[in-house]
Amino acid sequence: MLAGGGRRPAAVAARAGIAHLWTEVLGRPGRAIAMVLGTRPAAVYKAAARGRETATRWRRVLADVTKET
Repeated sequence: MLAGGGRRPAAVAARAGIAHLWTEVLGRPGRAIAMVLGTRPAAVYKAAARGRETATRWRRVLADVTKET
């Protein structure tokens, strides 16, 4: 669902969170995650900006994931 490019609210929110964490928190290039998400690099940066609006939520998700590994 994430890589399909659909516009379902849950998929849009998840892509925004992933893009935010990938580019702004982890400092990785948008081009690499764009291929995984099935979108263009420019769209990754737009999604990251949307993800920034709920950054606290996404940082908690990242913290939970990193605790488990």
